[in-house]
Amino acid sequence: MNKVIFKLIALVLCSAIAISAQQAEQSSPQVPHQQEQQIQQQVQQPQPQVQQPQPQVQQYLPPQQQVQLPQPQVQQQVRQPQQTCPQSISQPKTGLQATFNLNSVSYGFLSSKNDKIDMGIGFGGGVIRHVPLTNSLNVNLEASFMHRNLYSEEGDSIKTDKTGNQITYNYWKDENEFVLRIIPVLVQFTPFEFPLYVAVGFQLDFPILPKFTITEEYKDGRSDEYAENYEDRHWYDLGMVWGIGYNITDRFSFNLRSVVGFTSVTGKRADARTPVQYGLSVAFF
Repeated sequence: MNKVIFKLIALVLCSAIAISAQQAEQSSPQVPHQQEQQIQQQVQQPQPQVQQPQPQVQQYLPPQQQVQLPQPQVQQQVRQPQQTCPQSISQPKTGLQATFNLNSVSYGFLSSKNDKIDMGIGFGGGVIRHVPLTNSLNVNLEASFMHRNLYSEEGDSIKTDKTGNQITYNYWKDENEFVLRIIPVLVQFTPFEFPLYVAVGFQLDFPILPKFTITEEYKDGRSDEYAENYEDRHWYDLGMVWGIGYNITDRFSFNLRSVVGFTSVTGKRADARTPVQYGLSVAFF
């Protein structure tokens, strides 16, 4: 009897629990299957983290300690004049010089007697002192020793022999001498940017052992030659130098010069022959 009653009670309790579970399932909202998948995907995606600005605390500093931030500067291209540094003047220098000359004498610029005068050759060497005054102005002092044929003169003449007959002959006169040449002042000016200069100055020549040679040639083939010391030779020649030159390097240069004499070769007013010279000089410092 008790077992039958216990079974009935258990059956009633099981039925009540089943009915209550069915009612609860019907009351809860049902979510469709697609919406359920979207919800699951949203749950799986990481949510962006929003960073909230932190309040900045401004600290007060006294005026002496306040740091001024550099302001952006606008770069302006301004053309400023180029400043050229002055070039330093080079130091004085001493060197050696070799010279080749063509020498002659002249009776005057337009004299017809000049047609009889030929050139003579001269050569020698010496020392040169180069003294810069500015970047474009220099002064040279030169001294050299040379040998030269001062001039050659050709002509014809007539003389009487011992029997009284007149004989026509040709003659050549040559004057050879050693010379101490001194240029006390030779100013060089460089007017251009490249090292070409013009020069002007004075030259003194002191003849040493001048020798006068005469050669006579007759129509019959005979010839006579004799030499004698040139006692009438003046003891110095004074002339004006002018020319141009080029400095190849700081240590090597060459120049072309002409010298026009002021004094007669004999020092006599009646003798109008004055020395003329054309030369090429090479200097090495």
